[in-house]
Amino acid sequence: MKNLFKILIAGLVLFIAAAIVQEWSYFSTAWFGAGGERAEAAGVKEEAAASTLRNALALMSHLYTSAGDPRFAERMPVTGEILAEIRDDIEYLSRNRRVQEPRLQKLEIVSALPAGENRLELRTREFWIHRTFWVDGSGESDPPRSVILYPTYRMIRENAGWRIYGWDFHRSETE
Repeated sequence: MKNLFKILIAGLVLFIAAAIVQEWSYFSTAWFGAGGERAEAAGVKEEAAASTLRNALALMSHLYTSAGDPRFAERMPVTGEILAEIRDDIEYLSRNRRVQEPRLQKLEIVSALPAGENRLELRTREFWIHRTFWVDGSGESDPPRSVILYPTYRMIRENAGWRIYGWDFHRSETE
């Protein structure tokens, strides 16, 4: 009877070991924390947020160029506070009878850091060319400027996708 018990225990241990080997991806995350699948999901999340950021910057460029056309404003994936800040800037330009034409030349995602549940912080390096024109169509009011910005965008994932809810501009360089 002792030998039968030893054989049953050895068989059970071998069965459990074989199950762990076969389902290693499941067991490794349970024992060692987040595994490769979660890292892959995080990469997908970061790419979706970066895509939303590119879309927001393109719409922002159109919003400035159109002197605040509400069709661009309502499609921007940003919160009301961010949109109000952009509109205030466009109104300032308008009061001075100017229209700005910002053109994003290159966007580099420097880092994407999780900032809580469904939140992400994207640090970027952006290369812009800013041109400013007189509203009356008489030409450029200022010479074109090439600017390199180093902003951080705070993003949140909601039902409709990612939205920008905050931003900080750490420094800029003019070429």
